Amino acid sequence: MRDDLVLTIPVRAKFRGGQHHVFAPGWGEVKSFPKPDATMVRAIARAHTWLKLLLDGTVASMEELAVYVRHERIYVGRILRLAFLSPTITSDIIEARQPEYLSLTDLIERDLPKSWLGQADMVLR
Repeated sequence: MRDDLVLTIPVRAKFRGGQHHVFAPGWGEVKSFPKPDATMVRAIARAHTWLKLLLDGTVASMEELAVYVRHERIYVGRILRLAFLSPTITSDIIEARQPEYLSLTDLIERDLPKSWLGQADMVLR
């Protein structure tokens, strides 16, 4: 003989600003699933693609890369630096775990340290 227990909990889901929230009456918010910042993820992907173009010889210089991808050289240089973000910071951005105050503008306008530890210190400030 099998006794199954069925538990029913009234919950309500909300979808706002790319985040999913589940609310249970009297409990408030139960679970939140943040959505990755698409702009930051796209910029990191673009940086890795552009680095590959340089490394495989498709383009020979930053100037050629800028012409090839039809962007200003300064913009290409700023975005390309994202290819050298630490794996931890990159994963945090892709999985929407980066600090809320961190933005793409912060990453491309600041001088990123070359060391991954230095990058972590900069991001956590």
